[in-house]
Amino acid sequence: MQDVILALIAGVGAGGLYAMLGAGLVVAFRGSGVINFAHGAVAAYAAYTFDEIRETGNVYLPWDDPIPEFGFLKSLSLNNLPVRLQIVDGPTESTALAIFVALLMSALIGILMHLLVFRPLRNAPTLGKVIGSVGIMLYLNSIIARNFGGQNRADVGFGEFTTDSEAFNLLGGSLPRSNVFLLIAAIIMAAAVWALYRFTRFGIATRAADENEKGAALLGYSPQLIAGVNWV
Repeated sequence: MQDVILALIAGVGAGGLYAMLGAGLVVAFRGSGVINFAHGAVAAYAAYTFDEIRETGNVYLPWDDPIPEFGFLKSLSLNNLPVRLQIVDGPTESTALAIFVALLMSALIGILMHLLVFRPLRNAPTLGKVIGSVGIMLYLNSIIARNFGGQNRADVGFGEFTTDSEAFNLLGGSLPRSNVFLLIAAIIMAAAVWALYRFTRFGIATRAADENEKGAALLGYSPQLIAGVNWV
């Protein structure tokens, strides 16, 4: 029975992760009416960004350089689209910096999704929006393989915020600290999102636009601006 209870408690980490991903899906849907099938790919790109900063100090922007650097094109010295930015010199142990940049990357991808895909599709049928989100998912998966390679990665993540052992001793077994941090993060994020959409002017405007977009527009709110902020 202790093993069963320990296994149930150990599942709070994965449960917290699924809860946070689910909250993101709900926020995007309420803000724009789109079921975002690319949500996991956005989370993956942010996770790779987090790990890349800590390993190399570099940040890869979510696109590829369309101008190849070979042959006569290289001799033209064209201003190529920047892809890699060096944030720090070499590897860094700064978790706070990695988290901050990963969140900025998520926000950048969110606004690009809104401006380049879902805003042009605002009057399209639901199936068209679904296809758009699937297209973003395929694109981001390809860019991840292009910028970060095809190998899986592992990172200690929030674990370095502690100085003790990497696991809690519980019921004769061990519970990874990462599971506890994921649970705490899920609770904090759920409370913050609930308060945002329940008590703030922006949250009330989002709920109003979700119920009646034309009514929100008549009251002076821009449904597209609200959707864009929700994507971010």
